Amino acid sequence: MKTVRIGRDPANDIVVAQPGVSARHAELCWDGKAVWLRDLDSTNGTYVNGRRIGEATRITASDRVTLGNTTALDVAAALAAAKGEGKRRTIRIGRATDNDMIINNSRVSAHHAVLEYKGAWMLCDLDSTNGTYVDGVKISAATRLRRGALVRFGATGPTYPFPDTFGVEYDDASAMLSGATGAGDKTRAPDTHAASGHTAIMPIASSRIELFRRPQVWAGLIVVIAMCMMFTYTGKWFAYNAYIYLFGLLSCAAVLWFIYRLCGKRHPWWYIVVPAAFTAFATVPALIVITGFIGTAADIDKVGFVQRLLEQTFITGLSEEFVKILPVLVLLLLTRLNVGLYHGLRIIEPLDSILVASSSAIMFVVLETIFGYCNPEQVHTDAQAWKLLQLLIPRIFASVGGHVAWSGCFGYFIGLGVLQPRRFWLFFFIGYGSAAFCHGLWNAVAPLGLILVGGFSFLLYMAAIARARAISRSQLRQTVYGRIR
Repeated sequence: MKTVRIGRDPANDIVVAQPGVSARHAELCWDGKAVWLRDLDSTNGTYVNGRRIGEATRITASDRVTLGNTTALDVAAALAAAKGEGKRRTIRIGRATDNDMIINNSRVSAHHAVLEYKGAWMLCDLDSTNGTYVDGVKISAATRLRRGALVRFGATGPTYPFPDTFGVEYDDASAMLSGATGAGDKTRAPDTHAASGHTAIMPIASSRIELFRRPQVWAGLIVVIAMCMMFTYTGKWFAYNAYIYLFGLLSCAAVLWFIYRLCGKRHPWWYIVVPAAFTAFATVPALIVITGFIGTAADIDKVGFVQRLLEQTFITGLSEEFVKILPVLVLLLLTRLNVGLYHGLRIIEPLDSILVASSSAIMFVVLETIFGYCNPEQVHTDAQAWKLLQLLIPRIFASVGGHVAWSGCFGYFIGLGVLQPRRFWLFFFIGYGSAAFCHGLWNAVAPLGLILVGGFSFLLYMAAIARARAISRSQLRQTVYGRIR
């Protein structure tokens, strides 16, 4: 029985990126005689001729199918996809002779990428050596191609315009929809007068450049605004607190950008901001509780190394690592409950949990430094402000070998547990114990020992990210390339 899945997630056979459509919304089953439509417990339901279906329903070309309340499906095209009819659906690209599109270039891998039609033309890199680029941006997940997109194989490899040189007929998700109103699915004809008109004189007025969809623009804009605000506060005693908070958040954003780029998986900006905000509300009361527990421990300078290590691991390490990992656990719960409102905020692989845990940890570091080690309300002079900044700057940037590294490794093990549910708790406690131990070791060693612990923690963190990226590519390869074979 042939099955075709429909939904918002790029891994589906028919991708419908519209509001009201769930990540995995419905599926079509072809048994050789008829096509059956089944709803996959979607949030807004699937309707046939105005009636919401609760079980597999046979459909024909005369039926009217709606995903959610407003998104109508082109039934004829969907039936053709279910039966395997219609246009060519996959094109394998690479240097090897068994590909559909053979590129004889040293920058191109043997099996470099695959172009697959799933309601829109989606391009996936097959873990190639030199990567695949669309309009100059390296892709790490299935990427939808629009008319005129420039596809480059390797950073300095050959470039091909889509769809002219790929031997396919251009079509996008709007071909599968008859009632969609999303502007993101509309295709513009090539503009033969792009060098003329008012948008050439005022490029910011042009919608074609999609200015605010570029993450570099947002990053640069945030830096400029923050620096301008900090400049206005310079030398004003009443604004020290605002200056410190702004610098802390800007440094926090810089570390998160570094981690986001390392992970290499595309996520919306709020995927990073929401966990940090969650931790911001949970950290301050948690610090009060943790400080109360630590206050009962022996004086760290008057006990031996082993006792210090045990106290810092089981008191400080376990408590603080649990606080930092809370956003991951909450999102994991929402993912397992399949809460429709939070489809974008989900944990499905190690890269997701690493990024969420890292975001939570960097916010924890900022708030712990400001409220745990210093009191910004008592900062009234340049000397006091500089003393706080001297502590804040190294703590934030050293966190990639400290708090962020430990939480990131913990998140990596939780992500492994997501992929292997039967061993979830084993991975959870391995990650929890490792993070707490490294945390306790950091607090227990002499100042010079911090260099060794920090360096070792950073290497563990980088190894976890590299391994998570390999797992992510392997999962994508099995999903996409396995269906081609």
